[in-house]
Amino acid sequence: MVKILKLCTIWIMVQISLIIFTSIPILLALSTIILVSIDWFTNSLYIRKRILIIAITWVALAGMGGILIFLNSVFYSFSILIDFNQTWIQSGIFFITWGLLYDSATAIMFIVVIPTSFLIHLFAINYMKHDPNLTRFIGYLSFFSLMMIILVSSSNFLQLFFGWEGIGLASYLLIGFWYTRINAVKAAMKAVIMNRIGDLAISLAFAFLFCLQGTLEFQSLCATTSINLPQIKMNFLMNFTSLELITILLLIGAMAKSAQIGLQGWLPDAMEGPTPVSALIHAATLVTAGVFLIMRSSFSFEFTPRILVIISIIGSITSIYAAIVATAQNDFKRIIAFSTCSQLGYMVVACGFSQYSLSLDHLTNHAYFKALLFLAAGSVIHAIYNQQDIRRMGNLRKYLPCTFSGIIVGSFTLMGIPFLSAFYTKHTIIENMLATNIRLNIFVFMCGTITAFLTAFYSGRLLYYGFTVNTNISLLKQLYISESSVTIIIPILILGTASVFTGYILSDILTGVGTLYPNNIMQLVPEHNFMMHSEYLSSFIKLMCDLRNIFWNF
Repeated sequence: MVKILKLCTIWIMVQISLIIFTSIPILLALSTIILVSIDWFTNSLYIRKRILIIAITWVALAGMGGILIFLNSVFYSFSILIDFNQTWIQSGIFFITWGLLYDSATAIMFIVVIPTSFLIHLFAINYMKHDPNLTRFIGYLSFFSLMMIILVSSSNFLQLFFGWEGIGLASYLLIGFWYTRINAVKAAMKAVIMNRIGDLAISLAFAFLFCLQGTLEFQSLCATTSINLPQIKMNFLMNFTSLELITILLLIGAMAKSAQIGLQGWLPDAMEGPTPVSALIHAATLVTAGVFLIMRSSFSFEFTPRILVIISIIGSITSIYAAIVATAQNDFKRIIAFSTCSQLGYMVVACGFSQYSLSLDHLTNHAYFKALLFLAAGSVIHAIYNQQDIRRMGNLRKYLPCTFSGIIVGSFTLMGIPFLSAFYTKHTIIENMLATNIRLNIFVFMCGTITAFLTAFYSGRLLYYGFTVNTNISLLKQLYISESSVTIIIPILILGTASVFTGYILSDILTGVGTLYPNNIMQLVPEHNFMMHSEYLSSFIKLMCDLRNIFWNF
């Protein structure tokens, strides 16, 4: 009887969460986009108010559904494929249906994307309230969030590519939102052009996959890729196998979207958009799509060890390069932007070591504390009349205590201070760098270690110049500096709380020996289980890593 009740409870919770998540929020999101289009022509105050209400409502409902799906996934480890049995695209043998795949990776991404998007919507309504095009901005945010949800819940590569292109379009619209500024227009065009390189690469990868496998469905590819593809040699391409060619193309696509070395130039320039755009793009959504693509394609990367080594090297070079550049920046938002590139490098390195769950854990923690940093930066810039040069700030802790608290929590988390969220993932990644038996692991470890030091340096520099040194703000402006409104402070406080506790909560769920949660979607070759090796590192090495962390941060 107890088992029957338990099964009934599971079924009811799954059905409620899926109904909430798949129907009502999507309809409301589409309504928001349609009303924004109507408002473009009518300029009606009535419609503008309804747009803001509907936008907040749909993201809140989507967040409720996403949290329910995450809880069901954690406690019951389910994986559900919803196939609508409707042909989306058909041409000869090419047959694609529209479906939704809810597994552990999707559930984790839901609690990253949707709650953060909701808080950014809430922040933006007050932050942009004096902008005459606020409704258009909210419409772009809603469109961006909808496309990201489609990307992470897709059941096949072509549907993922639809969401991939959707967030690319939305990022162009958001970065260039202030289209009368020439720098904003240039930054938006740069983002589009550099991402087209990655889009072309993954389009070719999907075409090769379909030609060789006859399907683009994730579950089918997971079951057949290891059997069919690695044996096919392509001698005209340096003796690469067909699977290695496909993974190289997928890697190029991920490098463009996640701003890895060589294709990272667009990300710092994206700071020309409004601050909520920076928080949405750099924290929880667009830049993590490339890392998510690598995780989704783990069934192919696991059987190409040479490509995994390349991934580790690319990630380590990106992390140290971005950290070095961040130390020489004076723009508040650009410092945080380069720190995003650096942390994305850590995530890519973890994927190169086949630690996809560890990378996903760091992605989740990073989303919260980086969104916190950007929103707190927006609060600072808003309070001191759009000044972004940290050399022209100083002693802001006296005027902006709540914002200063958010900056402190976000910066300390970014540094990896013990018992904050990044501490549980960032230094686990560095330990795995030393524990792996791949070639060049010492080089990767040194890059990760130096990057950790530089991260502490530029974060401390930001706090010193912005909040502790004697102020360089004019006396007239000091008279009018005040803390931001409640709707700006509340998202900062919520994200600050998440930055403190998510690492501790998720570390036992996603990382470590014996963790089974993400294994239903991420294939792992037994020879690549380096997490086991890191567990048996000597206590002396682990103690040195912790002491190094404490010494460098303080």
